[in-house]
Amino acid sequence: MHSTNSISIFNNTFYTITVKNNNYCGGISSYYKHTSSGQVTLTYDQCKFYEIKNMNDGSPKNQGGAIQYGYDSLILSTIIIISSCEFKRNSCENAMGGAIGFNVNGDITITSCIFESNKCKAEGGAIYITGQMSLITITDCKFIGNKGSDGSAIYVAGENIANAKLSITTCNFTDNGEDKSRYMIVSYTGECVFEHNKVECTDKTKTSGALSLHNPNIVTISD
Repeated sequence: MHSTNSISIFNNTFYTITVKNNNYCGGISSYYKHTSSGQVTLTYDQCKFYEIKNMNDGSPKNQGGAIQYGYDSLILSTIIIISSCEFKRNSCENAMGGAIGFNVNGDITITSCIFESNKCKAEGGAIYITGQMSLITITDCKFIGNKGSDGSAIYVAGENIANAKLSITTCNFTDNGEDKSRYMIVSYTGECVFEHNKVECTDKTKTSGALSLHNPNIVTISD
């Protein structure tokens, strides 16, 4: 339990962790309970998450391979910043979010990160986001060989997500997904920006669609 308005985890490596028996908050089981209901900023900076496995089978503890955060009223009011981190070969065996699963009411920023060979049983091979935030920003990231049932790289959904903006800029997407009937990115946000990104598949027999946007009010797509 803490009373500060910000928490920073800097330059740590989390490696070969398996969580089961319905422990909370994903593979690294991080839960930072505040003494009040005030908003907190949680930052992961220059951290590495390798070969972490979430084997929980009960919802919502079964979401988020390496990191799960939110999903609980005591930590729901959190702004999340993920900067210069690496997520490689993490898995969520029974639900969403191969590397990350977030359900918070604060904005989310993910920048200069690598997501490689993460997988999950359901949606969001690398990232799964739901909640009641205003802005989700994903910038200068690399997504390589991630797999999920849909949204093999990124899946953003939820009852209140239509009020949010998803901005994805200057990212590289390589070999995410293998099913032509599915998509690399799925979003239910009311606004979506997809600019200056690179998408490629090295094996033409294993491809998926790029974007699936559900009922957006504003869409901006450019090279």
